[in-house]
Amino acid sequence: MSTKSEAALLREELTRLAVENRELRETVSRLEAVHNKMVAALKAEIDRLILEIAERDRRLAKYENAHVPSSTGSLYNEKRAAFRKKMAEEGGYAGEGGDQGGPESDDDDNNGKAEGEPSRRGPPAGHTGASHKNKADRTVVLRVCRCGTCGRGHLRKVPPVVKMVYDFAGGKSMVIECIAYVMKRGSCKRCGEITTAAAPTIPGTSFGPGILGFIEEYYAGRCTDQTISYFFDALYGFGLSPNAVWNARKAIRDLLMGTYAEILDHIAEALFMQMDESPVRMNGKRGYIWLATIGDATYIVAAPSRAAAVLDIHFGKILGVPVVSDGYVAYNVLPVRQRCWVHLLREAEEYAIRNGGSDISCHYRLLSLYRAIKGRKSAESSECLSLERAVLEIASSYPEGHKFRTKLEGAAPHLFTFLRYPGMPPHNNGAELEIRDTAVLHRNVRHQLSTAEGREVFSVLVSVARTCRKLGIFPRTAVENLVRDPDWRLFKPPPKQERPELVAPVAVAC
Repeated sequence: MSTKSEAALLREELTRLAVENRELRETVSRLEAVHNKMVAALKAEIDRLILEIAERDRRLAKYENAHVPSSTGSLYNEKRAAFRKKMAEEGGYAGEGGDQGGPESDDDDNNGKAEGEPSRRGPPAGHTGASHKNKADRTVVLRVCRCGTCGRGHLRKVPPVVKMVYDFAGGKSMVIECIAYVMKRGSCKRCGEITTAAAPTIPGTSFGPGILGFIEEYYAGRCTDQTISYFFDALYGFGLSPNAVWNARKAIRDLLMGTYAEILDHIAEALFMQMDESPVRMNGKRGYIWLATIGDATYIVAAPSRAAAVLDIHFGKILGVPVVSDGYVAYNVLPVRQRCWVHLLREAEEYAIRNGGSDISCHYRLLSLYRAIKGRKSAESSECLSLERAVLEIASSYPEGHKFRTKLEGAAPHLFTFLRYPGMPPHNNGAELEIRDTAVLHRNVRHQLSTAEGREVFSVLVSVARTCRKLGIFPRTAVENLVRDPDWRLFKPPPKQERPELVAPVAVAC
């Protein structure tokens, strides 16, 4: 009897599992149907966006001046070609000179080739271009002895890889030569991985560390791509197109991304920092350059917005560092900050000049207070509170509803933070000077800040260059060291500083 009951229980369990399996299959089928619908919808959306982008590009390719034909294929170009062909057949251009756009001008447009001849690479007829010879001045063979994965020394020979690199001849020579790096390769007999010998070059460009370092140096010196191209041609006799300079700067950006992050980590270890932002023109619109700086490092971000989200996205790692800033409302999210006295005094002076009367006496009292404490290195908590009360008393001397009175009352709790952090200045003049020089550089490269990639290239290259200047090294030295040794670091050893005990700010009622 017990055996039959066990068999019955087993049959019931099998029946239940079969039902669950059937329900599971139905659920999977429904999910597959939903997935297929979603994939089809996404494909349709992608196709629509591709057509929309193509139409946008077609419109953007046209000139705003209707009397100037577009350089791309258009209905006007087709009509013009048909008209010229008809006139040539009827002899309308024959024997009347080539100044009316006859077959002579067509030959120029076709780069000097005859009809039916395949197009060729290179500059148009009559232009020298910026191409270089493909024959190497010297060959350097780079060998590999061990597997880069497991370290085994027994490698099978694999055909090598050759890369042509243009760089200075070496030493103090300013002659640029073409070097053929033959990078030997080997396949590991143990793990099967292929190891290639490392060459002193980086992807994305055919220039060596010497030329890349000079491009970084010239760019940090406020040179445009066109100016850098002119310098290489005039000084070194090396033809270099602006597009090649732009590609080189993008390659330098990829090389310096680790150093760019290292600068931010270094600022995060500082006792305090200074921050500022400045408006700039980006493709006809208003953009902003943000900057965080300390004694030996500067971190720059070019952004299309002045919103507080820029702080969270780009400066999130250093928001806990005490900061000296102006009165922009986005800095209110920072936990510890010193309000810049110079900005407040300048605004108080403007109101005194504009309104006169009591505003003059209030400005004089505020200026006297600043002159009395600006040279102080530290102060007790009780003294900081009494100084804050003095500022609030000055603020109460302004008439009710005065704009500067509200601003001064809000700034009072943050005017004496520098007395609790030894070495912190009561103003952000350092950041103001740094960002002013950055804004001047931007005037030369503003056309390249219209895209996210251009803004990133600007931010990385300028940040590393400014930091190198503060450390007393040439920016090209950092580039050359990183090309030859990817493990090279800008800050050695990392700073280890202990923060002093802080006195928590106490809010004082008006």
